[in-house]
Parts: sequence; C-alpha cells; structure tokens
Amino acid sequence: MGTIQSALGYHESLPDGAYSCLARDLSSYYLPSLFIDKEHDFQHAIGKFKHCVYLYALGKQNFGNYKHIYFYFANERLAKAERLQNEKILVAFKDEETARCFDKAQETVVQFKNYRGWQERVFNNMFAVLLDDDITHRLWIKVKERT
Repeated sequence: MGTIQSALGYHESLPDGAYSCLARDLSSYYLPSLFIDKEHDFQHAIGKFKHCVYLYALGKQNFGNYKHIYFYFANERLAKAERLQNEKILVAFKDEETARCFDKAQETVVQFKNYRGWQERVFNNMFAVLLDDDITHRLWIKVKERT
C-alpha cells in the first residue's frame, strides 16, 4: 500500500494496483477517496474518473466544494481536474496517451449517496470545448446555466 503525501498532510492508504479518484477541499486538505477500484481495468476506471469530472464541473454531489480532483493508479497521478477563472474546467493528464483514453472512455457511473446517474449529456449541454496548445490538456468553458 502506498500513501499520497502533500505539504498539508497525508491521504488514506491506497491499495497497490488500484485506481482511485482523490479530492482536495477548498483549503487544500485531502478528503476521503471518491472511489477506489481494484477490480476493473484502466478503461473502466478512467470512465469513472470521467463521471467524476462531469460531477465536479457541474458542482453536483458536493463536488462544488472541491478545489481539485485527481485520478491515480496506486501512487502515480494520471490526471488532475481544476476550476480556472471564467468558469473554465481544465483536466491535465500525465501524457498524451492517457488524455486520448479519457476522450474515448465511456462515462461509468460511480455510485454516490443520492445517486443521480449519467451526467455526460448535462455536461455537454452546459460546457463547450476550448482549444489548448498542450496535447495533455482538456479544457472546457461553461456556456449555459443549469436549469
């Protein structure tokens, strides 16, 4: 098992060989894992991360209280999602291959309390893609308010 460490403390121990989605609150402290997945392959796990990115962008399921969310394999960070100024969402991946896998991944619903189901359509109706010069980045801007 490994432990994710930051200047503001440690995250819970994560099993070797597991994919996970971690979050930091607005004070930059780690929160309990959003999911830990040791049973599925990379494509399934990145689909779960994609679902979490949608929830994060939409501010649903308490994701509006997160500063950043992260996608890890064991102790290796594969991606980080963050809110930028002007209602932009940036996801930075460790490499181009991981970014392309995210693009191709099907959203995989993560079961949270007060489950709400798939969010891709809602996300796509509210956010537009922006071009970024970095091939490891995916960038969106909010164009429509939630109704």
